[in-house]
Order: sequence, then C-alpha cells, then structure tokens
Amino acid sequence: MPHKPWLKPHHHLLALLCAAALSPATAATAAKLHAGAPFLPTRQHLLAQGWQPLEVHRHDDDEFMGTEKALRQQAIAEVESCAMDRAICIFNYRKGRQCLRLFTEGEQVSKMKIHRWARECVQLH
Repeated sequence: MPHKPWLKPHHHLLALLCAAALSPATAATAAKLHAGAPFLPTRQHLLAQGWQPLEVHRHDDDEFMGTEKALRQQAIAEVESCAMDRAICIFNYRKGRQCLRLFTEGEQVSKMKIHRWARECVQLH
C-alpha cells in the first residue's frame, strides 16, 4: 500500500483485516440488511445468497397461533417465535458455519420490516 501520512502503519493492517472479514457473500448480504427494509424481499435475497432457513421447531408439537401460524402457512418455517406483546418476530438462517438471526417488526407478513439482526446461532434443543 502506498504510504499515506495521515494513516499510521497499524491502520493498514486494520483495513486489511476488515476487508478479509467481509467475504463477497457476507458483503452482499450486509448491503441488503438495513433497518426498515421489507422482510419478504430481504428473505428472498438471503435465500438467493445461499442462506438456508433454520427450522428450530421441526420436532415441536406446539400449535402455532397468530403471526407464527401465518408465517408457517406461507412456508416460512425459520420463524423461531413472535412476541405476543409486541409485533416482533425472530428468524434463523445458516450458511456454512455462519449464522444469522433476523428480528422483524409488524404483524402482517406482507408488511413486516427488518428491525435488527445478529450474527449469532440459535441454540437447538
């Protein structure tokens, strides 16, 4: 790298580490994840980028109600839960060793928006 007097030598290393941490797939995913983005198109983008829905209730005998039931009727099985007191739902995805949890706002599936996300894995029972 050319020397830039305003950058200290360790800043070059930091820039390289940051660039390496964002693989092309991760960078493409990060570009689509932003608060307020519509859930369904974001979900389609994640699936197109190779993220796999992670069904955490695969072996549960629970009866789904409300928003969770509506999501499962639309074959969105990666829903972990939806709060009863707030219109927040949690969804889980996996890509290789990477995990992604999406938190959405909204009670109607077609109007759900991304609230936040985390690069963490859900604990399966």
